Amino acid sequence: MLIRGMLGAGLAAADRVAVFDVFPDAAAAVCKQTGARAESSARKLVSGSDVVFLCVKPQQFAHAAEEVKTAFKPGKSAVSIMAGVPSPRIQQALGGKCGVARVMPNTPCLAGQGASAVARDTDAPQPIKDFAFSVFDALGAAVWVDEKQMDAVTALSGSGPAYVFMFIEALADAGVASGLDRATAEKLAAQTVLGSAALAAQGEYSLCELRAQVTSPAGTTAAATAVLESRGFRGAVIDAVAAAWKRSLELGA
Repeated sequence: MLIRGMLGAGLAAADRVAVFDVFPDAAAAVCKQTGARAESSARKLVSGSDVVFLCVKPQQFAHAAEEVKTAFKPGKSAVSIMAGVPSPRIQQALGGKCGVARVMPNTPCLAGQGASAVARDTDAPQPIKDFAFSVFDALGAAVWVDEKQMDAVTALSGSGPAYVFMFIEALADAGVASGLDRATAEKLAAQTVLGSAALAAQGEYSLCELRAQVTSPAGTTAAATAVLESRGFRGAVIDAVAAAWKRSLELGA
């Protein structure tokens, strides 16, 4: 994903990109697809790199950092996509000598339609932060935020695809219950969300105006949205994001 973004935007040449994965077959597959080279160890990768993307689970970071921290010499930078791990903690775990940039992407980056936030106020050199922004902007859209807002970003757009997938699934289930076959219902549900998001992203009309354009007085849409409101749809979404935000804060504590 990241390598495709770099190469597609002309931000790096394939022969300047190295990959390490604890599963060698996974690294080999990435290299075959992109032309990058595989390194035999994380330490070797760090030693030979100026910028290192940290693509590990937060729970695995302490172990990974212990292996590579002595290779993070002054002048190197790390770009973290971990949720809930603040840059000072990352920097300390890596030996305290490197600059750290933080990015919170989401899985639609895999389709080139991701939503990513880059922290503007970490201590990584600005060119490194600009580079990270360009990489993730090439995979969809990127925005600048303060690092203290990263937990909110994690809860909204980082975890957000799961909420949307649940909605698409429920929408398709409703179509099947109304007589459509599963494949047709899922295709219509996914495309409806995709098209609606495209209209919202254009920014020509507010979300309220867009919803009103679909809703005729006493019509089918009005009947449906009345049920959603009565069942607490809006409040459930807000509470879900709040729960994700709280959990992200706990991970970073």
